[in-house]
Amino acid sequence: MMEKLQSHEQKINDMNKIISDIIKSNAEKNAAEQQEKIQKYLLELNSKNFEKAQTYTNFIIYAGYAGGFAIFNYNKSFFSVKLNILISILLGLS
Repeated sequence: MMEKLQSHEQKINDMNKIISDIIKSNAEKNAAEQQEKIQKYLLELNSKNFEKAQTYTNFIIYAGYAGGFAIFNYNKSFFSVKLNILISILLGLS
């Protein structure tokens, strides 16, 4: 009788271990899926932020060139011919 109780107890313990292993496995799988979703979201977010930063940088560069040419155009009558040529070459090369 005692052996049967011990056998039942062992089977119950084995079942509990199997169940806890299954629960642990499912939790790890869910955690891995969540981690993958978070990584994809962060990658997408960083890509969008990079594109916005690139657009902003291009805008600043174009605005700087436009400002430089506008200032040169406004002030070129005050400069000598050689200085006008030099400034034109430098603006063109930049």
